[in-house]
Formats: sequence, structure tokens, C-alpha cells
Amino acid sequence: MQVHALKQGRYVLLIPDALMMYGSFDEHIEEAAWKKISNILCQHLRKQASKNRLEVFLPNNLLERVAKDCVRMSHCEPCGVRGCMVQVALEKRNGQLVDLGKVQTDSTAVPTFELHLTLVQDRKRWYCLRDLFLPMVIGCLNDKYEEVYLSPGYTLVKHKLYRQN
Repeated sequence: MQVHALKQGRYVLLIPDALMMYGSFDEHIEEAAWKKISNILCQHLRKQASKNRLEVFLPNNLLERVAKDCVRMSHCEPCGVRGCMVQVALEKRNGQLVDLGKVQTDSTAVPTFELHLTLVQDRKRWYCLRDLFLPMVIGCLNDKYEEVYLSPGYTLVKHKLYRQN
């Protein structure tokens, strides 16, 4: 059973049987696809983080899990994972959403569906207490980039860009 965090402390439980609605997933067969998507997301996140003056810290294998879910959700699509476009957003601690742009998994294919990925800033770590003491130690911290520690939870919502007859 996997737990993905949502807004305002609510949680969604994904039961393994519910994951089958997106098709079967063999990690070894689909390894090239999810590794490619993971690398694309990593490069995009680095670029957007520096553009938005953020220093982003990821939990272990977060992008790998996201990429595997992208591949799993693309099984019933006409172009498969080639037709996937991922809209990335970051939900900060104060509830503000930061748009981090779109990523197309294959630039030669026309997107047939879009996945809305919302990464969530971790709210439960000790470094959140740092913000309480920030006014007292303003000169000690790096003020060029805002540090963002991501939670292992995320949301991934699928939207089709076509109609079935």
C-alpha cells in the first residue's frame, strides 16, 4: 500500500488492485522508459529550480517513483509513454503553488495526455523550525536561494487531450 500526501493533511491510499486500472507494469521491461522520464524530470527540475532561485532537496528515489507512475498511467494511451506531457508544480508550505513548467517525454510525438504532477514541500522536518529563528540569524543563512525540502508524497492527475468515439 502506498500513501501519497495531499493538501491540508489529507491522505490518499492507493491500494495495489486500484493501480491495475492503468495496466500491468513490469519494472524490468519498462526500465528504459521510466529511467528516461526520471532523467528528463531531474534535468527539468534543476533548470526550473535555478530559474526560480530555489535549492531543491529530493527524497531518495522520488523521481524514480514518479517516472514509474507515469509509465504505468500511459499503458492505455494510443501513443503510450511517448504521448505524455507532464505539468510540474510545487506546493510550498504556505499553500502557494509554484508552476515549474511542462515537460514532454518525447519531443517528436504529439502529446495525447497530460499528467499534472504536484510536488509537496515537507512540513514535518526540523528545518521548518529554522523559519522561526530566521529573523534572529539573518546574516548566517544563504539568502541567494530558498531551500526547499520535498516530501516523499506527491499527486499525479491524468487529463486526456483527445476524445474517444
